[in-house]
Amino acid sequence: MQTAMGVPGPKENIKPLREKYPKVRFWRKNMYKQQDGQPGQSNPMREETPRQKSYKKLRFLENDQGVPYTIGEIAVVCETMKRAFLDLDSSHKVAPPATWQGHALDCHCKGVFSALYKAHPDIEYCADDWKANQIAIERYSHYRQHHPWPAAWPAPVRRIKEEPQQIVSEIKDDHADGDPSCSPGKPKLAADVENMDPAMAPLPDTTQKRAAPTSAED
Repeated sequence: MQTAMGVPGPKENIKPLREKYPKVRFWRKNMYKQQDGQPGQSNPMREETPRQKSYKKLRFLENDQGVPYTIGEIAVVCETMKRAFLDLDSSHKVAPPATWQGHALDCHCKGVFSALYKAHPDIEYCADDWKANQIAIERYSHYRQHHPWPAAWPAPVRRIKEEPQQIVSEIKDDHADGDPSCSPGKPKLAADVENMDPAMAPLPDTTQKRAAPTSAED
């Protein structure tokens, strides 16, 4: 089987069997989630740099004996993924996905997973290629941030959210269709006094003026 990148795809009918690798701890994704969510789990990696901290999301990587990958081994895996992503960008048969999750096609997955399994066979020891797919999810966004979109393909259009503008527009419409006094302008009371019959206008407050003579007489 040939993928869009010209890389032989993984053999769909021949997958590693769980019985052959009983020491692999995270055969299924939910096994890793249960283990990762437990308190008091020791982390074999001691991250220092931002790059090493990003490797924390790949703690599920292990060899066929269930031994976690070291930071150096995870770094090599990330380098392999970058080369596979570069192959996607260089393809003239199919455009690379805008994002991996939700946009990666079967040909994208087969090509990237094949390159990954060829360099790191241990990663294939799981169900439904979940480890390879999770690595791609974690690393592809980082890759796209640091590599320009290939010129051979139109760049994906980012959808601009218009909800705030729509809300403002609805508020303006409410003002226009409702009470005119809610629209910007003079306060309603000031407008009423200005247009009121002088005979009906409220008398000015003379409390302060009357209080002054009283205190003077005292």
